[in-house]
Amino acid sequence: GDGFCNDETNNAVCNYDGGDCCLSNVKREYCFNCSCFANGVITSPKFPQNYPNNLDITWLIQFPLGQYIEIDFYKFNLGSTCGLGLLGYKDSLTFYDGNSALIHRYDCNTHPPSKVVSLGNKLFIHLTTTVLVTHPGFKLVYRPISKLVDYI
Repeated sequence: GDGFCNDETNNAVCNYDGGDCCLSNVKREYCFNCSCFANGVITSPKFPQNYPNNLDITWLIQFPLGQYIEIDFYKFNLGSTCGLGLLGYKDSLTFYDGNSALIHRYDCNTHPPSKVVSLGNKLFIHLTTTVLVTHPGFKLVYRPISKLVDYI
């Protein structure tokens, strides 16, 4: 995505404008209905090319009460070495529940499981990148589920 939600591509067929309509701080110059209430895809900026340095992006996925969010990873590459990771310089992808409770955090040394499941109907996804080396990033697919029984 380009960081702007566009009404013409804010639909399931267009993956909600490449995830741009899911940004928690969405740029609304071209849209009025910015939401992600169905299955969708979110990618890191410029995916499958390397993402830019110094990113600090948060996406919000929200479904009706009583539903949960299931994330499937199709690609994930934040690098295999952390470089200056010991100094706290790491690219990371973090998942928070709707009440800001940490669910999972993945960085250059970790690989996500095949699935992540929220504990409620909201999920924040936060990507931060450093001034160091960049990588292709990620592609994930989200969908609503109605039960947590299979994941507990």
